[in-house]
Amino acid sequence: MKLLTLTSAIILLTPGFSSRVVDARPTLPDANCRCDVNDRFDPQAKMPQGIHQGKCINSCHQRSLRRLSAAEADQYGIEPQAIAVANVSHQNQFWVA
Repeated sequence: MKLLTLTSAIILLTPGFSSRVVDARPTLPDANCRCDVNDRFDPQAKMPQGIHQGKCINSCHQRSLRRLSAAEADQYGIEPQAIAVANVSHQNQFWVA
């Protein structure tokens, strides 16, 4: 995982299309669903429900952001007061920002 410094951020707000609450939490990590064995932020997740329930989520191309703890951020030289996230997609790679 490499460090990517963002100089600006864009926040996208999408209006809700439904008032229905959906539990979209992936299942516990499964080593069979790993995209990159050297990437410690790979979610290794399976689909929790629906017609694809139990199938591996393709984390090689899309992932949810994961907020880093202060100790994890420190490993990348990020100051403790900053917000650091893993799995920022840029140029077909995932970065810490």
